[in-house]
Amino acid sequence: MSAFAFIIAAGKQKRFEDDLPKALVKIDDTCLLDINIAHLKKYCKEVYVVCSEENAHYFKDYKRIIIVSGFGSGDAAMKALNQFNFKKDDTCFIAWGDALQDEKLYDEVVFHFKDKIIIPCNLEDSPYVQIKEDGEGVKVYFSKFHELITKGYHDLSLFYGNANVIKEALNKLHALIWKKDHYEHKHGNEMEFLDIFNEVHVPASILDMKGIKSYSFNTLEELKNIQHLFQK
Repeated sequence: MSAFAFIIAAGKQKRFEDDLPKALVKIDDTCLLDINIAHLKKYCKEVYVVCSEENAHYFKDYKRIIIVSGFGSGDAAMKALNQFNFKKDDTCFIAWGDALQDEKLYDEVVFHFKDKIIIPCNLEDSPYVQIKEDGEGVKVYFSKFHELITKGYHDLSLFYGNANVIKEALNKLHALIWKKDHYEHKHGNEMEFLDIFNEVHVPASILDMKGIKSYSFNTLEELKNIQHLFQK
Protein backbone atom coordinates (compact mmCIF):
# COMPACT_ATOMS: atom_id res chain seq x y z
CA MET A 1 0.00 0.00 0.00
CA SER A 2 1.22 3.50 -0.87
CA ALA A 3 -0.18 6.90 -0.01
CA PHE A 4 -0.25 9.89 -2.34
CA ALA A 5 -1.26 13.51 -1.90
CA PHE A 6 -2.84 15.95 -4.35
CA ILE A 7 -2.82 19.62 -3.42
CA ILE A 8 -5.43 21.44 -5.51
CA ALA A 9 -4.07 24.83 -6.60
CA ALA A 10 -5.80 25.33 -9.96
CA GLY A 11 -8.55 27.77 -8.95
CA LYS A 12 -9.24 31.13 -10.58
CA GLN A 13 -9.05 32.84 -7.13
CA LYS A 14 -11.43 35.62 -8.18
CA ARG A 15 -11.75 36.98 -4.64
CA PHE A 16 -8.04 36.98 -3.81
CA GLU A 17 -7.08 40.04 -5.90
CA ASP A 18 -3.49 38.91 -6.42
CA ASP A 19 -1.78 37.16 -9.34
CA LEU A 20 0.34 34.96 -7.06
CA PRO A 21 -1.41 31.61 -6.46
CA LYS A 22 -2.72 31.35 -2.91
CA ALA A 23 -0.72 28.18 -2.33
CA LEU A 24 2.52 30.18 -2.65
CA VAL A 25 1.88 32.95 -0.14
CA LYS A 26 4.18 33.39 2.85
CA ILE A 27 3.27 32.21 6.34
CA ASP A 28 5.89 33.38 8.84
CA ASP A 29 8.42 33.80 5.98
CA THR A 30 7.82 30.26 4.72
CA CYS A 31 5.86 29.34 1.60
CA LEU A 32 2.47 27.84 2.50
CA LEU A 33 2.88 25.11 -0.10
CA ASP A 34 6.28 24.10 1.28
CA ILE A 35 4.83 23.80 4.78
CA ASN A 36 2.00 21.55 3.62
CA ILE A 37 4.27 19.41 1.44
CA ALA A 38 6.72 18.91 4.32
CA HIS A 39 3.86 17.69 6.52
CA LEU A 40 2.38 15.41 3.86
CA LYS A 41 5.70 13.82 2.95
CA LYS A 42 5.75 12.17 6.36
CA TYR A 43 2.79 10.07 5.22
CA CYS A 44 2.99 9.99 1.43
CA LYS A 45 5.09 8.39 -1.27
CA GLU A 46 4.54 11.37 -3.56
CA VAL A 47 2.97 14.83 -3.24
CA TYR A 48 1.63 16.50 -6.39
CA VAL A 49 0.44 20.05 -6.98
CA VAL A 50 -2.57 20.23 -9.30
CA CYS A 51 -2.31 23.51 -11.20
CA SER A 52 -3.86 25.16 -14.24
CA GLU A 53 -2.27 25.80 -17.62
CA GLU A 54 -2.36 29.51 -16.75
CA ASN A 55 -0.51 29.27 -13.44
CA ALA A 56 1.72 26.23 -14.12
CA HIS A 57 4.87 28.38 -14.44
CA TYR A 58 4.58 29.31 -10.77
CA PHE A 59 4.95 25.64 -9.81
CA LYS A 60 7.83 24.61 -12.08
CA ASP A 61 9.96 23.60 -9.07
CA TYR A 62 7.32 21.16 -7.75
CA LYS A 63 5.93 17.82 -8.89
CA ARG A 64 2.92 19.15 -10.73
CA ILE A 65 -0.10 17.95 -12.66
CA ILE A 66 -1.21 20.54 -15.21
CA ILE A 67 -4.90 20.58 -16.12
CA VAL A 68 -7.47 22.63 -17.97
CA SER A 69 -9.11 24.36 -15.02
CA GLY A 70 -12.25 26.36 -14.42
CA PHE A 71 -14.62 23.43 -13.95
CA GLY A 72 -14.53 23.14 -10.15
CA SER A 73 -12.59 21.45 -7.37
CA GLY A 74 -14.03 18.02 -8.10
CA ASP A 75 -13.14 18.27 -11.77
CA ALA A 76 -9.56 19.26 -10.87
CA ALA A 77 -9.19 16.33 -8.46
CA MET A 78 -10.70 13.91 -11.01
CA LYS A 79 -8.34 15.00 -13.78
CA ALA A 80 -5.38 14.53 -11.46
CA LEU A 81 -6.39 11.10 -10.18
CA ASN A 82 -7.24 9.86 -13.68
CA GLN A 83 -3.56 10.15 -14.60
CA PHE A 84 -2.72 7.30 -12.20
CA ASN A 85 -3.38 3.58 -12.03
CA PHE A 86 -3.49 3.02 -8.30
CA LYS A 87 -3.06 -0.31 -6.61
CA LYS A 88 -6.06 -1.76 -4.78
CA ASP A 89 -5.05 -0.52 -1.32
CA ASP A 90 -3.41 2.79 -2.26
CA THR A 91 -4.67 5.81 -0.35
CA CYS A 92 -4.57 9.52 -1.05
CA PHE A 93 -4.99 12.90 0.52
CA ILE A 94 -6.94 15.59 -1.31
CA ALA A 95 -6.00 18.99 0.11
CA TRP A 96 -6.90 22.53 -0.84
CA GLY A 97 -3.92 24.71 -1.66
CA ASP A 98 -5.32 27.73 0.19
CA ALA A 99 -5.33 26.14 3.63
CA LEU A 100 -2.66 25.68 6.28
CA GLN A 101 -3.17 22.39 8.06
CA ASP A 102 -2.21 21.79 11.67
CA GLU A 103 0.34 18.97 11.57
CA LYS A 104 -1.59 17.04 14.23
CA LEU A 105 -4.49 16.73 11.81
CA TYR A 106 -2.63 14.27 9.57
CA ASP A 107 -1.80 11.99 12.50
CA GLU A 108 -5.45 11.78 13.51
CA VAL A 109 -6.73 11.20 9.98
CA VAL A 110 -4.31 8.36 9.21
CA PHE A 111 -4.85 6.78 12.64
CA HIS A 112 -8.65 6.67 12.26
CA PHE A 113 -8.77 5.53 8.63
CA LYS A 114 -10.32 2.13 7.99
CA ASP A 115 -12.43 1.76 4.87
CA LYS A 116 -14.36 5.03 4.58
CA ILE A 117 -13.22 8.41 3.30
CA ILE A 118 -12.24 10.47 6.33
CA ILE A 119 -13.53 14.06 6.47
CA PRO A 120 -11.81 15.91 9.33
CA CYS A 121 -14.16 18.57 10.70
CA ASN A 122 -14.70 21.07 13.48
CA LEU A 123 -17.99 22.13 15.04
CA GLU A 124 -18.94 25.73 14.16
CA ASP A 125 -21.90 28.00 14.92
CA SER A 126 -22.38 29.14 11.31
CA PRO A 127 -20.29 26.95 9.00
CA TYR A 128 -19.76 28.09 5.41
CA VAL A 129 -20.25 24.47 4.43
CA GLN A 130 -22.12 22.10 6.73
CA ILE A 131 -21.45 18.37 6.72
CA LYS A 132 -23.92 15.98 8.29
CA GLU A 133 -23.63 12.26 8.91
CA ASP A 134 -26.67 10.02 9.22
CA GLY A 135 -27.59 6.40 8.66
CA GLU A 136 -27.42 6.84 4.88
CA GLY A 137 -23.97 8.42 4.83
CA VAL A 138 -22.68 11.98 4.59
CA LYS A 139 -24.55 14.97 3.16
CA VAL A 140 -23.14 18.43 2.46
CA TYR A 141 -24.98 21.76 2.54
CA PHE A 142 -23.63 25.02 1.09
CA SER A 143 -24.45 28.46 2.48
CA LYS A 144 -23.51 30.09 -0.85
CA PHE A 145 -26.38 28.20 -2.47
CA HIS A 146 -28.76 29.29 0.32
CA GLU A 147 -29.17 25.80 1.71
CA LEU A 148 -30.21 25.20 5.30
CA ILE A 149 -27.21 25.86 7.54
CA THR A 150 -27.31 25.46 11.31
CA LYS A 151 -24.65 24.87 13.94
CA GLY A 152 -22.69 21.89 12.72
CA TYR A 153 -19.54 20.42 11.26
CA HIS A 154 -17.36 22.23 8.73
CA ASP A 155 -14.65 20.38 6.80
CA LEU A 156 -10.99 21.32 7.29
CA SER A 157 -10.00 21.42 3.60
CA LEU A 158 -8.53 17.91 3.72
CA PHE A 159 -9.85 14.48 2.75
CA TYR A 160 -8.27 11.03 3.00
CA GLY A 161 -9.31 7.67 1.70
CA ASN A 162 -8.77 4.84 -0.75
CA ALA A 163 -7.47 6.42 -3.96
CA ASN A 164 -9.54 4.18 -6.24
CA VAL A 165 -12.75 4.85 -4.30
CA ILE A 166 -12.28 8.62 -4.56
CA LYS A 167 -11.32 8.38 -8.23
CA GLU A 168 -14.37 6.21 -9.05
CA ALA A 169 -16.73 8.52 -7.16
CA LEU A 170 -15.47 11.57 -9.04
CA ASN A 171 -15.83 9.84 -12.39
CA LYS A 172 -19.38 8.75 -11.52
CA LEU A 173 -20.33 12.31 -10.58
CA HIS A 174 -18.76 13.58 -13.80
CA ALA A 175 -20.86 11.11 -15.84
CA LEU A 176 -24.01 12.30 -14.05
CA ILE A 177 -23.64 16.04 -14.57
CA TRP A 178 -21.33 16.61 -17.58
CA LYS A 179 -23.31 17.85 -20.59
CA LYS A 180 -21.11 17.83 -23.71
CA ASP A 181 -18.88 20.80 -22.80
CA HIS A 182 -20.04 21.97 -19.35
CA TYR A 183 -21.46 20.82 -16.02
CA GLU A 184 -25.13 21.16 -15.11
CA HIS A 185 -25.98 20.84 -11.44
CA LYS A 186 -28.04 22.59 -8.80
CA HIS A 187 -24.75 23.90 -7.44
CA GLY A 188 -23.90 25.66 -10.68
CA ASN A 189 -21.74 24.99 -13.71
CA GLU A 190 -18.85 23.37 -11.82
CA MET A 191 -18.26 19.98 -10.25
CA GLU A 192 -17.76 20.49 -6.52
CA PHE A 193 -15.60 17.83 -4.84
CA LEU A 194 -17.95 17.75 -1.85
CA ASP A 195 -20.88 16.78 -4.06
CA ILE A 196 -19.56 13.25 -4.41
CA PHE A 197 -21.01 12.74 -0.93
CA ASN A 198 -24.40 14.08 -2.04
CA GLU A 199 -24.73 12.40 -5.42
CA VAL A 200 -22.67 9.20 -5.44
CA HIS A 201 -23.19 7.99 -1.84
CA VAL A 202 -19.51 7.27 -1.40
CA PRO A 203 -18.75 5.70 2.01
CA ALA A 204 -17.46 8.47 4.26
CA SER A 205 -17.17 9.40 7.91
CA ILE A 206 -16.83 12.69 9.80
CA LEU A 207 -13.85 12.90 12.14
CA ASP A 208 -14.36 15.48 14.88
CA MET A 209 -10.98 17.17 15.32
CA LYS A 210 -12.05 18.85 18.57
CA GLY A 211 -10.30 22.12 17.91
CA ILE A 212 -7.33 20.97 15.82
CA LYS A 213 -7.41 23.65 13.15
CA SER A 214 -7.05 24.28 9.45
CA TYR A 215 -6.51 27.90 8.43
CA SER A 216 -8.04 28.73 5.05
CA PHE A 217 -8.51 32.03 3.25
CA ASN A 218 -10.16 33.52 0.17
CA THR A 219 -9.19 37.19 0.44
CA LEU A 220 -6.02 39.15 1.20
CA GLU A 221 -7.58 40.35 4.45
CA GLU A 222 -8.23 36.79 5.60
CA LEU A 223 -4.63 35.91 4.71
CA LYS A 224 -3.30 38.82 6.78
CA ASN A 225 -5.26 37.55 9.79
CA ILE A 226 -3.64 34.12 9.45
CA GLN A 227 -0.15 35.58 8.94
CA HIS A 228 -0.60 37.61 12.10
CA LEU A 229 -1.31 34.44 14.09
CA PHE A 230 1.99 32.89 13.05
CA GLN A 231 4.27 35.91 13.37
CA LYS A 232 7.13 35.25 15.77
